[in-house]
Amino acid sequence: MGAEIRSIGTTHFLLLNYFNIFSNLFQILVWLKEKSVRIRGFDSLCHRGKHPQARVGSFCYNNNMKKWIALAVCVVVIWLIWPKRVPVKNAGRPVHKIVAFGDSLTAGYGAGGIQNSYPSLLAQLSGKTVINLGLSGDTAFNAPTRLPQVLAEQPDMVLIEFGGNDRIRGLGAESAANAVVQIVDAVQAVGAIAVVVDTGGPQMDAYTKAYKQIAKEKKAVFVPGIMRGIFNKRELKSDLIHPNAAGYQIVAERIYKEIKPYL
Repeated sequence: MGAEIRSIGTTHFLLLNYFNIFSNLFQILVWLKEKSVRIRGFDSLCHRGKHPQARVGSFCYNNNMKKWIALAVCVVVIWLIWPKRVPVKNAGRPVHKIVAFGDSLTAGYGAGGIQNSYPSLLAQLSGKTVINLGLSGDTAFNAPTRLPQVLAEQPDMVLIEFGGNDRIRGLGAESAANAVVQIVDAVQAVGAIAVVVDTGGPQMDAYTKAYKQIAKEKKAVFVPGIMRGIFNKRELKSDLIHPNAAGYQIVAERIYKEIKPYL
């Protein structure tokens, strides 16, 4: 699978569904008007003698009625476009142990001690056991070779955080995406929830796009841009790349926000 996974078919299907819903709503409104359906208590909505109105049989159709129709349409539109949580594979099972699987960002490089790494802080926030399997310098390309170590922990949830070193070494987003797919499949196969963690940041757009699509296709949790707003703030960094203790606190909170509904 390439770094970009197209979903044109899915988009087309959703558009057709939306069109059908609006079409059905319109037909219902036309039917009501043509059949002169009486709605119990609806006459009170008419302002007799004050505003022009059209009455077909016992059905009152005036400016007030138009407002109610507009309101109904707005409710339907909001319901259609409101972001809906994507079903997550293996969700609903008890989560006792989380494995944080990643590179130096997971290992806590620059945090001033393992207690300030995001896995340690996440354990405090969630009240769960969080195993830190971060390895400085590791890449998504190499990460599948460490899967036996991850699965040996018998995790209920696995955080998958890779990509920065792949970009630095020029390995490319496509190879990283392929590796992340392997990891997600292996994690889900043992009944655990897979969480795809996106670092974000400079020149990481291709990785972000690929990881987001993988999460969608594989029904995994997606954590966007954990380094967003940290890269350009010296007070949150220990060097040119890594966060300090304050920066890792933000990272932990961002990850916790996305996984909390599944804990």
